[in-house]
Amino acid sequence: MKTQYTLLLLLLIVSGFVHAQSKKVIFNNNNQQANIVGNASINVSTGDITVQTETDKLIIDATTAGILAFYPDKYLINVGDSVELNWASAFTSACSAELVNGNAAWSGAKSHNTMSSEVVTINTLPTTLKLTCNQIAGGTTEQQFTLSQLPTGSTGGTGSIAINFTLQGQSGSNPIIAGDGPYTVVWSTSNADSCTATSNPFHSDWSGNVVVNNPTTGKVVNISGAPTLTLTCSNSSGQNSASLVFTNTGGGVVAGCENVTPPAGLSAKVHQQGDPKPSLGRIALSNVEGYGNPYADLANHGVQFGHTKGSQYIVIEDIDIPQNHTNYINGHLSSSIYFGDSSTAAGNMHHAIVSLSECAGDFDTSKTAVCLASVAINGERLYVTTNPNSKFITYWPQRSCLVEKGKSYYMNFFSGADTSAVTDSSKRICNETNPYNNTCASIIQQTMDDDSVLP
Repeated sequence: MKTQYTLLLLLLIVSGFVHAQSKKVIFNNNNQQANIVGNASINVSTGDITVQTETDKLIIDATTAGILAFYPDKYLINVGDSVELNWASAFTSACSAELVNGNAAWSGAKSHNTMSSEVVTINTLPTTLKLTCNQIAGGTTEQQFTLSQLPTGSTGGTGSIAINFTLQGQSGSNPIIAGDGPYTVVWSTSNADSCTATSNPFHSDWSGNVVVNNPTTGKVVNISGAPTLTLTCSNSSGQNSASLVFTNTGGGVVAGCENVTPPAGLSAKVHQQGDPKPSLGRIALSNVEGYGNPYADLANHGVQFGHTKGSQYIVIEDIDIPQNHTNYINGHLSSSIYFGDSSTAAGNMHHAIVSLSECAGDFDTSKTAVCLASVAINGERLYVTTNPNSKFITYWPQRSCLVEKGKSYYMNFFSGADTSAVTDSSKRICNETNPYNNTCASIIQQTMDDDSVLP
């Protein structure tokens, strides 16, 4: 939660001295609220606001939510036993039950967007039950588990629980990955009645109940950033847990960027600053062809970038601002970025909604974005300078970016009507009503401008 809630929480702090029992944190995008204890604290450097809620709360992202949990009250049973099934979902339009194998009365539509339970009699073993939910944002999520025969003479696990939990191909609890993507985690347990997967930050692929007491079980998890995945198992004697703390060396969360998120519903199409360049008239390929020349040099011709309308944004990374005082983004000289019409059948961009930021995908000037601009195609320029007294900043503050020498930045942009497209998906449009292959594209040129010619 950032500075847009500062006034609200300042009022909460003041009112807390008089009415401590009524302090709340209120989210103005959906009017939901939670009681808090103690006083809120504000980090004046970052704008971060910290509060403690009376009870544990989970913030759920509407763009990724679905099934939050699906599990039985016990996994090891006898034929004819009744099992309580529990599930919860959020931001779903419908949920349905399916019997994968075995025999049990588990089918048809089920409640959604709430916490639910249902008692089901299991007629054969093993039996596998599945729950599928449609996400409001599009797509489906599903979870399933298998009920197995309770060993003869057993009433459930007792004593210590053994857990072996690793990333496939690595050992230990601190796996290192080379970037975001799908990875397989493997585990084995003994003496457990049930095991639950949790993650921080939340990863939907690693949540809910998982298979127990198998020799080795694997599951593909789409890792983003550097999460901690935890496996917790329990029996009548207690519980045990094991965690994987990931280090992501490429495409992960950069230190200081943990609270930065791209616009909801948009995924990154990443390019590198520097050669090679695509030939004119062909769209640059993601992660293959970049902006062209180093940032402090003039580009002799433009580079064309394209992205899927309404679902992607472009990231050009490693834009390094040199310390050298002779480079042309100091003093009166500014690097100017010009967005022109596409030279292919792709739809022309409407406006370039563009930011320069220290964290990839950051369009928020209260975080690491040094600018957020709406640049008209074929006419306007984005001015980049290290001079805080530049006339470009004075004349066109809404299209100027003040950067610092010696730092590296990302340029993030997509096609939209105006800067409100960062939060309003209906504004993420091309100039054409029906762009070819649903792609928006623009030729980007890097030039030089001198503000000393301005009055």
